[in-house]
Amino acid sequence: MTLDAEFPELRGVVAAFSDRGTVVPGDRRPIWRLALVALVLFVSSRGAKSSIWRLHILDWAARTAAGRDELLAYTQGRLASPYLGVRYDPALQRIIVLGDAEGVLSVSGRTVSLTERGKRFATALLDEPTVLAEETAFLQKLGKAFLERSAEDVASGRART
Repeated sequence: MTLDAEFPELRGVVAAFSDRGTVVPGDRRPIWRLALVALVLFVSSRGAKSSIWRLHILDWAARTAAGRDELLAYTQGRLASPYLGVRYDPALQRIIVLGDAEGVLSVSGRTVSLTERGKRFATALLDEPTVLAEETAFLQKLGKAFLERSAEDVASGRART
């Protein structure tokens, strides 16, 4: 059976398609994610460097109000359990590779750090009060309180000591 036989009413109809693009949420856009990683390293990391796992946790937390609240509660001692709803996001690995290629990040083993270019990028982001405003406020409130040891505790499920 042919399409003409099955749908005779469509014989001679011309279909036209227009590419209207796809709406991509901000947190899925590479430059948004790279900006967030730069801010995490600049604002909430000692020496502007972090382990990749710690970046995953902070990236997860910064992206939603619930994640921000949960991580702040944990670091402030209001939540004793290290079982946070952290989700590993493979896209973050690609952002780290992109940041390294762009000269914003430097990767050494399992440690990611900001380059001088990355520090200038983060400073420029902080100079724009409307850019990543909620995420920046969270990172400033968090400060450097979420240590590598804290990230290891969350990753392993160990309770605070």
